[in-house]
Amino acid sequence: MITLLSDPKITILPKNLARISALISRTAEKEESIETNVREYLARDSAYADQVLDILYSGNVDEAALAVYLQDRKVDVSVFANKPTKLSDAFKSTGLSPGTLGDLALYRWSATPQLGTLEVLLALLLKDGFRPATSGDLVVGGVTYEVGGFNKRLRAQKGLGSSGEAQAGFKRGYLELAKKKGILDSDFVSISGGAKSAKRTFVVIKDDARYGSNWNNGWMSALEDMNKQLKELTGSDEVPVTNVELIEAMSVGFGAALLERKSPSDWAWIEKHIKDDGTLNRKEFLVDFACEYLDYYMGSEGSDAMFILTDASVASEAPSKSNFSAMVFPATGKGLRPHIFTTVGLTIPSYREKSGIQGVAFALKLGKLSSIVG
Repeated sequence: MITLLSDPKITILPKNLARISALISRTAEKEESIETNVREYLARDSAYADQVLDILYSGNVDEAALAVYLQDRKVDVSVFANKPTKLSDAFKSTGLSPGTLGDLALYRWSATPQLGTLEVLLALLLKDGFRPATSGDLVVGGVTYEVGGFNKRLRAQKGLGSSGEAQAGFKRGYLELAKKKGILDSDFVSISGGAKSAKRTFVVIKDDARYGSNWNNGWMSALEDMNKQLKELTGSDEVPVTNVELIEAMSVGFGAALLERKSPSDWAWIEKHIKDDGTLNRKEFLVDFACEYLDYYMGSEGSDAMFILTDASVASEAPSKSNFSAMVFPATGKGLRPHIFTTVGLTIPSYREKSGIQGVAFALKLGKLSSIVG
């Protein structure tokens, strides 16, 4: 049949002829083996097997190689450990082209819970990989993985307050500390006797246009501003404000953002980042904050490791899906530390008193992200 279709008198594009040839060469035995394994590895999502099979067969696939591979999957999860690795390099023995691997990596559907980027590919192709029987993204050899694509925001499903609530918390915490130190809030018109002491007036940072939506010009600058004021105002006092007291003030705001971390002791780690003038060692602070947040997030998710697609073309929709890379690391703050601001970044809401609840909570963002710290 292929010979007949190749006749110059029959106008068929070479790429279409190649697809016809691939279809004719397929065998029922191989197809049945592939379908059986795909349904097994998809577990609770086996109803979507036909869609997945369409992707597997849509590109240049070596059906024989794929059938053999799915019978005995050999690519271990360690191939992706702590460094971005190309899918086409890791899964070159599967018989799937780089483009098909990219399509499979991007395949997703709306469900409850929703299936996201990379989850099907890893469940099908990793050694001992499966979609979980009940809930979750991926199980490999009994280990549960959280899986995410480029630009996915890791935002806890519960225990988060809005940026507006956090900003109000910071305001409340710092005003309480100022009052404790006998310092007047600039919002007050007078004190006893009707006089106002300009030398002992504290300005709490509210909806100031100088403070935007990133750490360098937003939350960080606002906290440093209030720390510096209190340090300067109490510098000549018998008992100047201490770093522990500043942390107590900050914990009111951070506790309004991460609702299960309200105690000052939860934020005691900040002390090592506070300088004598009240400013912060920004980069080190942000790294620790990101690690603390991942521990907080995973406390509600219950996964053991994080598997991410790291290629930026997922966000830009650039035609480079054949070069997608993925990486896995332990889903703990310690596991995240080597990758913060290179593969994982922070999502920071704006410093606004009236910020709404949706879309403005603190979060981590996955992908190729450079440092946001100057």
